[in-house]
Amino acid sequence: MKNVIRFMAFVSVICVLTLGLTSCSEKAKALRQLEQLAEEVEENGDNYTIGEWQDVFHQYQVINSVIEKHYFDYSQRERNRILEARSEIKQKAMNSMMNKLDMFPALKQGILNIFNSLFGATETDSYNRLPSEE
Repeated sequence: MKNVIRFMAFVSVICVLTLGLTSCSEKAKALRQLEQLAEEVEENGDNYTIGEWQDVFHQYQVINSVIEKHYFDYSQRERNRILEARSEIKQKAMNSMMNKLDMFPALKQGILNIFNSLFGATETDSYNRLPSEE
């Protein structure tokens, strides 16, 4: 009977440790993926097509869903890295799209609305106004 109780306790400890390590691994992987996505966008974003940007938006949302799940487990330094990577991706996407859409002001506003719904409100409102509104 004592052996069964010891075995059960041992299995319980192993399960808890495994879950803890999986969680840490998942959150570290998500941070790495976000930073890699930011680097990729920074290097190649100017040449992305609309379809490639859609892929980036999808990857961004998937990665951020994992990050949000573990957000309070990250240290302040890791949170700063998350904010920096998110900001880089948003800014590069916005700049790239605005450069491509300058010829189409009405379409530009529609894309801005979609962009804001995907990423949330941006920090710079200058892109939210058409040149005629300034």
